[in-house]
This record gives sequence, C-alpha cells and structure tokens, in this order.
Amino acid sequence: SEYKLVIPRAQFSQAIMLAVEEFNNLFKKATGITLPMIYDNVAGEYSENSKFISLGDTMLVDQAGVQFDEAKLKTDGCRIITKGKTVFILGASDYGVLNGVYDFMQICFNYEFYFRDCVEIDTNVSNLKLSQTGLYPLISVAWLFIMFGFSSYTGGNGYLTIYVAGVLANKF
Repeated sequence: SEYKLVIPRAQFSQAIMLAVEEFNNLFKKATGITLPMIYDNVAGEYSENSKFISLGDTMLVDQAGVQFDEAKLKTDGCRIITKGKTVFILGASDYGVLNGVYDFMQICFNYEFYFRDCVEIDTNVSNLKLSQTGLYPLISVAWLFIMFGFSSYTGGNGYLTIYVAGVLANKF
C-alpha cells in the first residue's frame, strides 16, 4: 500500500503509540499489510492525492483545512474525516484518537471487541473504499422528499413512496 500512518511529532504520547500499534495490528489482521509510521514533520505537504492516515492533531490537519469541534467530542470522543485520499482520525484527547482507531476498524472491517482475546474482524480484505458516510442521512432524506413529491404529484401511495426511497438510498 502507498498509505502511511502519520503521527504528531510534538504531541507524542503513550496513547498515540497504542493507537499506532492497534491500528497496525488490526489492519494487518484484516488486510495482511503493515503501514509504515512517520512523524508529521517529515510527511511532506498535504494534497488531494496524498495517501496518509493521520492520527491525532498532525500538521496535515492544518494544511488540509480540516476543522472539528473538540468541545463537542468531550474527553474520549473522536471524529473520522476523509479529505481527498487522506483519512484523518481525530480526537479531543489522545485516547479519543485511540477510540477513533477502533471506530475506523469497525466501519471498514466490521471489527468487534468482546474480550481481550476474543475479537472479530474481516480478513483477506484487498480493497478498501473510503467514502463520505456522513452524507448517508442527507441522501436518504433527499430521496424521501423527491419520491414523496413525485408520489403526491401523481396521486400515489405515501407508504410505498417511503419504502422506495429507502431502497434507492441504499443503492448510493
């Protein structure tokens, strides 16, 4: 893989190192690949084609213009943002970043933790689609209004319209 795991040089902590270790262990279980880790001061400049997975408040966050409200995340909250080909795993604290790693694994590889020696994760994954999952509710509501408007215009059934809107929203 061309992707590199980027961590902040200035904010080096045990929680970030654990996040890197967990990311690589789980990513390797799912894909068979270990991503190299680099510090943000040697990562280079961000561009839309940069292939990074940024953990925490790296220089890439500012370069890409990524913004998030740390206060809304509380202590251990996280936010995963995809911009261009880069994934930003952010948290209000370093433990929030660690939680973001687990969320990323759950979203991408159906990761489930039951006990320290009992986890589930998809394996033999060869293609990972990075999408804007945050747009799903907007797409669903848009389809609902479009279909309901069409149904009202043609004198159709509202219940059937909601069903059809749900089916169509799941295709995109």
